[in-house]
Amino acid sequence: DEMACRDPTEYQQFLQTQMENSGMMQKPPSPGFAVMLRQRNTRDPFLLNVCSLERLQSPSKTPDGSIPLAVGVPRSLTHAGAAALVSDVVVNEEVTARAARDASYR
Repeated sequence: DEMACRDPTEYQQFLQTQMENSGMMQKPPSPGFAVMLRQRNTRDPFLLNVCSLERLQSPSKTPDGSIPLAVGVPRSLTHAGAAALVSDVVVNEEVTARAARDASYR
């Protein structure tokens, strides 16, 4: 990139401004809870790390009460000595707050 070669300091300031204006510098998701499932074919664990982010729309603001969410790409790990997959799921804070109050909601 021309600016990066010409003036690295100016380039870093430009990137910082772009990230701040795009919202990328906002607060990261807050931890929520984990859910352990089993993969259908192998019965290996599939872990879901559920966390919350206020920027996601809450279920109370959706016309049908559905839960808007963002799901990360599954990645491999070892859980209790066995092969497993894990994926991050991000929901609105309203969802994790209700799950904390009502275990059956999870």
